[in-house]
Amino acid sequence: MAPSNAFWKMCNAIFPLRDFLYLLQLEEYETRQYARRALRRYLRRGFEQRDTLKWTPRIIVIAALTCILMILFSAVLMSGETIFFSVISVVITLLITPDAVLLANVISKPLFLIAHARLNARARKARAVMPNLRVIAIAGSYGKTTTKNLLYDMVRAHFKTQLIEGNINTTAGIAQWMLKKLDRSTELLIVEMDAYHPGEIAASCSIVQPNMSIITSIGDQHLVRFGSQAKIVQALQEVFAETVTDGLRVCSANVSSILKEYGYDHRVQMISIDAPMYQGESMSLDAFSNSVREDAAYAMAIAESLHVPKRFVDEALRSFVLPGRRQQVGEVFGYEGIDDSYNISVATAEAGVTAASNLAKKVGKKLVVLTAGIPELPLKESQKENAQYGAFLAEHADAVLVLKSEHFTDVVSGIDGKIPMMSAKNLAEAVPILHAQCPIENFVLLFQPELTDASY
Repeated sequence: MAPSNAFWKMCNAIFPLRDFLYLLQLEEYETRQYARRALRRYLRRGFEQRDTLKWTPRIIVIAALTCILMILFSAVLMSGETIFFSVISVVITLLITPDAVLLANVISKPLFLIAHARLNARARKARAVMPNLRVIAIAGSYGKTTTKNLLYDMVRAHFKTQLIEGNINTTAGIAQWMLKKLDRSTELLIVEMDAYHPGEIAASCSIVQPNMSIITSIGDQHLVRFGSQAKIVQALQEVFAETVTDGLRVCSANVSSILKEYGYDHRVQMISIDAPMYQGESMSLDAFSNSVREDAAYAMAIAESLHVPKRFVDEALRSFVLPGRRQQVGEVFGYEGIDDSYNISVATAEAGVTAASNLAKKVGKKLVVLTAGIPELPLKESQKENAQYGAFLAEHADAVLVLKSEHFTDVVSGIDGKIPMMSAKNLAEAVPILHAQCPIENFVLLFQPELTDASY
């Protein structure tokens, strides 16, 4: 280890500010989530393994405020006491760094709420000066980005279209994009929306004012943050509630049924993947997996309502490339396989396993799965769901390598020795093990999320 690295490692061991700022950032400044994670890691150090801390303006403010709080606390403890007690006071102050970060986050939150409110107000004004702009809003537990990109490919040759690219789907991210990139000549804008709490999608809708909307799915993603399935449904249905009165609302029969079960009876247009049609003609979506066929059906429903010629839709389906790391077929760590490492929930994980199993059968190979488990579930649900996921792997895969995340024990309990199982601390350690135990010429690899450092 280089001397400078050793020095900074020692500094972090004594004063772990960077570690706990990183943990807070991974938990997206959610106080409750951070507190839960920090309590389990109170005396641990060296969290940055898979990524690094990003020095954003918000993290800089919280870092500065943390230091001020710690200096004040230390000064109070040391006042009027002996040198020995002063030293002990400093040690105590350094030990409570995780608590100081938490307190700094709580204190600074109103400041950022005010800043975001002003940002949102400016973005609403930018939208208000474009009354002829039509906006399509897409929400859901999964499938949002694939649906967004498919729809964009279908409509962009017929309308001047923009989409909010990448994974920008929070209210603040949408507002910033509107102010920086919205073109006054744009006719259609496609927006993806996500949330951790009820009210966030409604806030995003208040900015973009959608004319059409899609709910792609309702699952268990972010359940630990929402606290209940009812709140997930409440949050996602906001995209329908906030769409203009005569606007088009698109979902599947399953989503419609869930909405009604929780008391939301929106007037919707339901899609079908069993017999997909476009402008009265049958469409073949057999080249896609079940989940992508559903996403394509959502996109076609919107495109058809906009009277987009069928030839543009045909070309979009023919040339579509899945967004990166979402059931993407290709080379994965030297294997023929599927990279499904971006987004995960119980439903998407099982869909990825099914798609990979079908690929393995098609090419006459065995299937090995590399996974770290299902994140963001409450403790009881996490244990149960990860065990069920392990059982699903045992049923559909020929071998599995489980990374030693906090879900390791639960996944292994579901596998229950039914198929060969390997383990590794991290991805760098996992790949050589896979190559040694599962020859490339004999196996297809499914790579599911390694998860963030907060899960280890």
